[in-house]
Amino acid sequence: MKIAYFDCFSGISGDMAVGALLDAGVPLGVVEEGLARLGLSPNQLTVRTRPIVRSQIHAIKFDVLGTDGGSFDAGAGGHHHHDHSHDHGHSHDHGHSHDHGHSHDHGHSHDHGHDHPHSHSHSHSHVHSHAVTDVVGEYEEEGESHHHDHSHGHSHAHHHHGSYAQIMELVDGSSLAEGVKERVRKIFRTIAIAEGRIHNMDLSEVHFHEVGALDSIADIVAVALCLEHLRVDQVYSSVVPLGSGGMIRTQHGVMPLPAPATLEILKGYPITLTNIPMELTTPTGAGILKALSHGTIELEQLQVERVGFGAGTRELADRPNLLRVVIGEMIGEEEFDTVTMIETNIDDMNPQVYPFLIERLLESGAVEAYLTPVIMKKGRPGMVLSVLAPHGAVDELTKVMYRETTTIGVRYQTLTRRKLIREEILTPSEYGVVRMKKINSAGELRVIPEYDEAKRIARERGLPLQIVLRKLGDVARQAASTLSKQEEEA
Repeated sequence: MKIAYFDCFSGISGDMAVGALLDAGVPLGVVEEGLARLGLSPNQLTVRTRPIVRSQIHAIKFDVLGTDGGSFDAGAGGHHHHDHSHDHGHSHDHGHSHDHGHSHDHGHSHDHGHDHPHSHSHSHSHVHSHAVTDVVGEYEEEGESHHHDHSHGHSHAHHHHGSYAQIMELVDGSSLAEGVKERVRKIFRTIAIAEGRIHNMDLSEVHFHEVGALDSIADIVAVALCLEHLRVDQVYSSVVPLGSGGMIRTQHGVMPLPAPATLEILKGYPITLTNIPMELTTPTGAGILKALSHGTIELEQLQVERVGFGAGTRELADRPNLLRVVIGEMIGEEEFDTVTMIETNIDDMNPQVYPFLIERLLESGAVEAYLTPVIMKKGRPGMVLSVLAPHGAVDELTKVMYRETTTIGVRYQTLTRRKLIREEILTPSEYGVVRMKKINSAGELRVIPEYDEAKRIARERGLPLQIVLRKLGDVARQAASTLSKQEEEA
């Protein structure tokens, strides 16, 4: 099973993720062709890469350029998605490195890492608002928040695809591969759910600000294109660091770091706070991990094939501002992932509802849902409802629990799972070709019939289920023997 492991020692953003995947071997042409399939022509935007060296590590910086050739990215901890270009005609260019003489004492440098030949010092009295971060939803990326009127003739069409519905329409109507579309849908849905919770609105009402910008769409689609090109089956990451102690200026006012959208998106995902007053992980980067990642793993479980580094824009004092991606095969007989356990105690509900409730939870994305009888306070018998939720499904499953039960509160717990690696195979039988699971355990190869397949055959042919299961068991044992011999010969 091929995986992509994002080592987020300096956080993650959309453009850093793209840069790392390109550095791992994806041709830039794959991204360019995919954006054309999405319907974004060179008349709207173009993309480029440029080499960056930090701590003697070579990395790729991925840029999305507007119609005037200016970069949308004005980044800091990695990645601005401002609604303006950096090449303005007024007295000082906001894209180059400012070494301001006034004291903000935020503990960070203003070196935006654009490698412009002119890096000069200003000692002006007007105030810049620092730590204004990458905007997915509405948050500008760390760096300076420019609330000037940048109407200098550039029209990047940033808000043409601002709502969740519009972005989904753009994706669904494109000629992108279905696997790419599905990853893009997951990322945007994850971000939209978080935005909806922050602003107390339904998913259909969510209207993005900067995430609707063409450069943000390009970042998210480019990540999906790269993962598809590398034939990545699953995504994992390290624990995700977040900056804290600073403030960001948003379209809704000044807010604390971590950005509300980033923290909301990463509910249930392993994070660590740092004392860096900058946005290390942006909402775009958080959305990519929460939507696509199966959790955190250890590098010892990988057979490494490729390694790539993506560069953020800003220089960090205590670490290279890079994102590392490791592409490789999961080795061993087990795989690890993390899920969120959602639980609640119920003692006042009609038990006839429970079968329907379990069915609805499984339909809504639960990995598992089950009931445990308990004796509750006041000596009343009750049930503990336990739901295992993958990343990205916690909010929806919580809503189902509130809607379909009498509970007035739930509790969350993050769990790490160890699972034997399984693979679906198609096996000939007297009932036709059936789906079965192939599992390696302690050096022994096993093939197990799928219960749903047996149930389907029993219903279609009017046979007793136990007879079908017994015959499929015989087929499975023969298939396991054949596959074992083939692996030994290989």
